[in-house]
Amino acid sequence: MVCFAFAISNAAGQPPTLPDLRATVKFVRGQIVIANRNDYTWKACSFDINPNNFEWDFFTRVDEVLAHAVVTLEPKQFRGARQEPYDPGAHPPVSMRLVCDIPDGSRSAIEIIIG
Repeated sequence: MVCFAFAISNAAGQPPTLPDLRATVKFVRGQIVIANRNDYTWKACSFDINPNNFEWDFFTRVDEVLAHAVVTLEPKQFRGARQEPYDPGAHPPVSMRLVCDIPDGSRSAIEIIIG
């Protein structure tokens, strides 16, 4: 697994003061398991499967992921551009992008390449 982390500035245009998102993502028995590896809660999250492929980009929103918590999502919770549910058999997962608000007022992100 290869991870790319990047930060998005806060409302004041300043870089984040907290560490970038740290996460693990696994596909286990047909479910997507996302673990928050930070010491802070993520809020207003957007999770995208295969974000670099327009036709195979599937996303979902999650209000909150507590610090060190694990969330398990069903593939059908992710939707494509035409609102079709995600089918990992038809569109194998290649990568996932996680973008969330963090406590310092910034949006932070990480992209995890699955492989």
